Amino acid sequence: MLINLFILATMMAVLLPASSLPGSSPSPTDSPAPFPSVSSPPPPSGRRIAWLGKQWFLFGANLAWHNYGGDFSGTSKGVSNPTNYNVIDARLRRAAATGMHTIRWWVFAQNHILMKDGSSAPIGINTAVYTDLDAALRLARKYDLYYVFDLFRNPEDIKNWVNDSTQRAQLAQVLGPFFAHYSGNPHILSWEIFNEPEYSIWDNSVSNGAAQDTVRQVAASIHANSTAYASTGSVELDWAGNWTGLGLDFVTPHRYLHVGNYSPWTMTASQIHAVTHSNYPLGIGEFVANSVTEGPPDALTRWEDIYNGGYIGGWPWTLWPDTTADRNYVDFGAAKTFSRMHSDLGPRQ
Repeated sequence: MLINLFILATMMAVLLPASSLPGSSPSPTDSPAPFPSVSSPPPPSGRRIAWLGKQWFLFGANLAWHNYGGDFSGTSKGVSNPTNYNVIDARLRRAAATGMHTIRWWVFAQNHILMKDGSSAPIGINTAVYTDLDAALRLARKYDLYYVFDLFRNPEDIKNWVNDSTQRAQLAQVLGPFFAHYSGNPHILSWEIFNEPEYSIWDNSVSNGAAQDTVRQVAASIHANSTAYASTGSVELDWAGNWTGLGLDFVTPHRYLHVGNYSPWTMTASQIHAVTHSNYPLGIGEFVANSVTEGPPDALTRWEDIYNGGYIGGWPWTLWPDTTADRNYVDFGAAKTFSRMHSDLGPRQ
């Protein structure tokens, strides 16, 4: 039986400590001014994303984690730990100095949603998660950054919920109060539902229909409870059409060498729409932005191809190459040059 959303929201309000309210936790190092509130954004269209009253090309990078699975765990590995906070602060400061304003960051990489006693059904969010999210948002206010928070690494991590129609509906309901908690915060640009869900579909961990329905229900929960966009990060442009008609505001496929046939270096967003039968704005959620680890075109040309190709933005992998197996890094020199060439890179205040 589905959990009543009103009852769940009431339970969460009781469970959440006062320190978990947005911006209320004491900062380890600074106390920026409170953030302004935003209302629900208009549906995106065309080549740019509306935010803070303007149209932007989303320019930034993947963080994507400092401590894998721990950044938003409420443990000593979390963002709110003063040591971690200061290290992340320095990394984000460097990104902001190049003109980057959009940061993609993984949240539930090791699933911090609470389980129901005696069963596997989701019933709520671990309240410790809020403390770390609040710390990340303080950094966003400090450096005028806007997050794409990736909720789940891929459907594999929550396959029992995804493959069960009742439990995926409960998942969408459980996430509602979580989204509502940060509604109005302009520094949360989008809740990204899945990272590269196709891998879980290809290895038969979840069915395509179940993954699509999970995206549809969570996207509806995002729109019902928050002021952020709903998105997902597809593994490749070839699969862009698979997520059409599910209520997403935009999709950000990834582009790596030897993954997929379609490339933003050779095809515009309109051409991708035509061959994949997709109809929403497209960005490039992950790509390599250096001239060493993946060859031509060079990093600056890649950003220019995305910018001029009708895509809404692009975020290279990654600001933390020392924590990833691929060691892909961002060419900050190219990023700074690119940021000086265009006036609509953002969002920014």
